[in-house]
Amino acid sequence: MVQGTELFFALFNNLAIFIALVVVYRYLVLQLKGTRWYRRQIILGFSFGVFAVAVMYARIPVYEGVIVDQRNAIVALSGAFGGPLSALLSAALAALFRVSLGGAGVVSGVFGVGLSAVAGVVLNRFPGCFSSVRNGALSALFATLVILPGFLLVGDIRTGWQLLMDMSIPYGLAVFAGMFLAGLLLQREEARYEVERAYRESEEKYRIVFQSFPLGVIVSDWTGNIVETNHVATELTGAWKAEHGGDTVDEQYWRVLRSDGTRMPVEEFPGVRALEVGRQVDNIEMGIVKSPNDVLWLNVTAAPIPLERYGVAVAYTDISDRKNAEEELKRALEERTVLIQELSHRTKNNMQVVSALLDWRTHGETDERIVSILRNTRNRIRSMALVHEHLYQSRSLSHVNLEPYVRELADTLTESFQVSPQDVRLRWSTKSVWTLIDSAIPFGLIVAEVLSNALEHAFADGRTGEIEVFLARVESGEVLLRITDNGVGLPAGFDPKVDGGLGLQTVFALGEDQLQGRVELEDAEGVSCTVEFRDDLYGERV
Repeated sequence: MVQGTELFFALFNNLAIFIALVVVYRYLVLQLKGTRWYRRQIILGFSFGVFAVAVMYARIPVYEGVIVDQRNAIVALSGAFGGPLSALLSAALAALFRVSLGGAGVVSGVFGVGLSAVAGVVLNRFPGCFSSVRNGALSALFATLVILPGFLLVGDIRTGWQLLMDMSIPYGLAVFAGMFLAGLLLQREEARYEVERAYRESEEKYRIVFQSFPLGVIVSDWTGNIVETNHVATELTGAWKAEHGGDTVDEQYWRVLRSDGTRMPVEEFPGVRALEVGRQVDNIEMGIVKSPNDVLWLNVTAAPIPLERYGVAVAYTDISDRKNAEEELKRALEERTVLIQELSHRTKNNMQVVSALLDWRTHGETDERIVSILRNTRNRIRSMALVHEHLYQSRSLSHVNLEPYVRELADTLTESFQVSPQDVRLRWSTKSVWTLIDSAIPFGLIVAEVLSNALEHAFADGRTGEIEVFLARVESGEVLLRITDNGVGLPAGFDPKVDGGLGLQTVFALGEDQLQGRVELEDAEGVSCTVEFRDDLYGERV
């Protein structure tokens, strides 16, 4: 075995060539990304072939007079990392150079290079064959075993076999060591390239998302200092640092508002809240007062970033147009509300004027029949006017609470008929019932007619008694009204639909036809009138 300085420099030269091969391979991998497969293999095959030729000048002495080189290891690595075309091209370059050198071992050298290419192609079919020390050792051992039979073509078969036996250990160890070390280094460069490629792709995707989406995005650290911002955020907010740290929150220019227009304190800022609760905060509306007449309204989502140099990411969407449209709509609705309330108020006033005219007309009238007609007409008008009064006083523009309405209507009628509470007492068993004005007006006319009949006829000739009013919404959803008096009752054989006057006919017409309900008039120790109807005949229009 050759030892000493000669062997040291031979091994050093081979190591330097392998290191140079790794460096060149790393450069080529970066330059050849995205190129067609055949172009990549041709360039790699030519490059590995050049290094295979170079190692023929850096031979390793293994015995006195016996030297070897690592061209076969490099050709096998060319196939393993480049592919079949790369293995063929590098083997061809090494074989041609070996032929040009001449000598007795040409055939054996060319055959060995061919076996190296075959070993490389086989290894190429197993990605990651050098991904670990174990895989690298097995791959290098396999290639060495494939390459060694090349010695069989040196001389006759007996000479070749004897040389194979003699060279298996020294030459095999040299090829194995070269392939093992260089393969691990080349695989490391492959892995590094994949990591860098994945990093670049991730960075590019991040850049595209960060810069191209129509969202303002600001990334800050844990202290509120801005780390990154895209152009949309810069255009929207001027990359406002106070949103995160609150350093300039007291400046007049950067006054921040809640969605209702009140001042937003620092602890309510989305970025601050996201850091405080440790989770994403969604859809926070905030306004930035850029000038007294210019408020930028934003919809903000903030999320903490669990990385060392980052704190929170805040995404902004400009909703100023929507917010302004909402404000315009709100003002329009308020104006409409005022208009409808004013309309109801004026309708009520006009009806009161008509009622006053009828009241004035009764003064001095001696005909009791005419007085009764005028008074009943006035009461009907008052009942309708009272609906409009409750309507414009209500928060709703289309619903009326029937309970206070019935009570006030009863007070108006007792005053109209000049009935003393000591003579006729009203008993109430009522609950709150809301209904649309479309049902409230005919309902009020029915109440006015029934109560008027009771006040006018049930307690004639100085009789006293009481009137009970029941009002509720029953389980079926219908509105139930029952007005009962303990007065004189109905005449014998009285048919309200035939014998009743205009008032009772109006009750049946309104209850059964307009409200499409049920009306019953019973004589039982007085008169009981029951009206039951559904109030879903009309839809809400206001």
